[in-house]
This record gives sequence, C-alpha cells and structure tokens, in this order.
Amino acid sequence: MGDGAVPAAAPAENRCARVELTCWKGYDQSLTGNVRRMDGTTRNITLGCRGFVIDRTGVSAAQDWDGILTGTGARFTTGPDTVGILRERVPEHPELAGSDATEYGALHVFHRP
Repeated sequence: MGDGAVPAAAPAENRCARVELTCWKGYDQSLTGNVRRMDGTTRNITLGCRGFVIDRTGVSAAQDWDGILTGTGARFTTGPDTVGILRERVPEHPELAGSDATEYGALHVFHRP
C-alpha cells in the first residue's frame, strides 16, 4: 500500500540481504517476490511459485524476467546462470528448445552451458 518507490528500491540496496515484496493484482490474486543477496554480485530472485532466476555475473540485468516467468510474452535475450520456469511455460520459449532441463517440482530448471 502507498508509494511503491521505497519497496522497489530496496532490492538494490547493499544493506538488505533479503527483501520480500507482495503485490496484489486483485482481491484474491497476489504475487510474492523474494530477492536474496547471495554475495557481492549474486542475486537470487524468486517470484512466488512461478519460477526463479539466478544470475551471478549480472549479464542479464536488463532482461524482463517477470515477463518470462509469468508468461507475458517476453523472450530471453541473455541467459542467466540458472532459470526455473513452470513446465507449461517452456513451450512459449523457443529459445529453450534443445536445452536440457532438470525437473524440480512444477518447474523445469535450465542452466547456462
């Protein structure tokens, strides 16, 4: 509730090791996001049970990961170290064709070669 500027800036601050944000799209629709600082350069971003991204080198910082994980049509431009995506979303991403995945619950997990 209120101004979104403060919570939106929190994941970028070095003083925060972990930030959890919950957003409501409607009365009964919410999405929880966790951003954990693994070390000086590594962030682990998890969006509810929609998937996760681990990018140790920061090469995919400009990527629209929420669009990829929630299925709004975004495409991979630069892959992270690891991405876990809902199994039913994988066919929406032809850039994953031919990549080996590891099953992890409802997710398929892909690692950068």
